Amino acid sequence: MWHSWNGQQKGLPGERGECQVPIVCPGPKSTDYGLQHQPLWRPTVECVKDQFGLINYEVGDSKKLVFHVKEVQDGTELQAGDEVTKDVAEAIKKYNVGIKRTTITPNEKRVEEFKLKQMWKSPNGTIRNILGGTVFREAIICKNIPRLVSGWVKPIIIGRHAYRDQYRATDFVVPGSGKVEITYTPSDGPQKRHLVHNFEGSGGVAMGMYNQDKSTEDFAHSSFQMALSKSWRLYLSTKNTILKKYDGRFKDIFQDIYDKQYESKSEAQKIWYEHRLIDDMVGQAMKSEGGFIWTCKNYDGDSRTPWPKVMALLA
Repeated sequence: MWHSWNGQQKGLPGERGECQVPIVCPGPKSTDYGLQHQPLWRPTVECVKDQFGLINYEVGDSKKLVFHVKEVQDGTELQAGDEVTKDVAEAIKKYNVGIKRTTITPNEKRVEEFKLKQMWKSPNGTIRNILGGTVFREAIICKNIPRLVSGWVKPIIIGRHAYRDQYRATDFVVPGSGKVEITYTPSDGPQKRHLVHNFEGSGGVAMGMYNQDKSTEDFAHSSFQMALSKSWRLYLSTKNTILKKYDGRFKDIFQDIYDKQYESKSEAQKIWYEHRLIDDMVGQAMKSEGGFIWTCKNYDGDSRTPWPKVMALLA
């Protein structure tokens, strides 16, 4: 599970497992890190996985790699637990560049197989929740490669709100009959209770999830700024007819920010913003020729992100 570059492996002094390995930063013609013919003028953070091992290193002016290692040794995690994943995110926030390879989100089988202390949450989710912001994915269209949807002649950029919702929800099994409530305790007032469901018989399942206005506002700004940078129209899709308060909050925040800060700029570029129901938006996207930005809540964006890949598939 060790990874080293241009140096010998060293031990793990302390819980975080830090070690330093000298390395020369890749130059303009280096093929390291996939940066062929592209100079690296700033530090980067790269996350390399090996099963549940996660290594984060920073390439700095000192031409050294600083490793933070979380790995499974004899089936046991280091005492740092999931802290190294948070370190990765904080380092990316500092240097503004991150390269992440695939990692494993453990399930019940993995917990038993590796004798993990707990079923760790998705490292992707942990990193995204710390970074905040929006994930944008755009297809690279080649004229000589036909697409599954022949009408798509321009890319569709999928914007995903990479924060909270199901990815930091609290879910549990309700073992039997009883009442599930959500309680809000203000810092300066009495509690407010909301009934979720009165369970009968064998029970069922329940979940509580949330988002924050500040993150939704940042999501809106990044989406509008992307639309202006591409000079493409922007669509936000939700299911506010069902989740009137939850999805309605996204819709209201987007509309308020657009009206106050982006409407005149959009009109100057002859583009616009529109909210659509998620099911209506799917049909609209299939019938369109592309050339727009479709921005979604976290889970919706997760399920739509394969769309840019589909645009490049062989018919």
